[in-house]
Amino acid sequence: MKKIGVLNEALEGASEELNSACARSLSATKDTLGNMASKLDDQLTSKGQQYADIGSSMKGLEERGVELHDSKVGDRSFFLKYHNVFCR
Repeated sequence: MKKIGVLNEALEGASEELNSACARSLSATKDTLGNMASKLDDQLTSKGQQYADIGSSMKGLEERGVELHDSKVGDRSFFLKYHNVFCR
């Protein structure tokens, strides 16, 4: 009977240690995933801002293109240079 009691105590101790280790591991994993999600969110926000800036630039170029449609040849050549440099 005494051996069974000792074994039960050993099993309970091991079970508590295992539960504690699992809880620490789960907590660390949650922290890691939270950090990864935060970094990904920052990257997506940055890319979204870049696309918004590019969209604004393209709209400005389109508007400038409409203005240049009937303008002087010199103005058109400037626009074409600008377009060729930034739209390749």
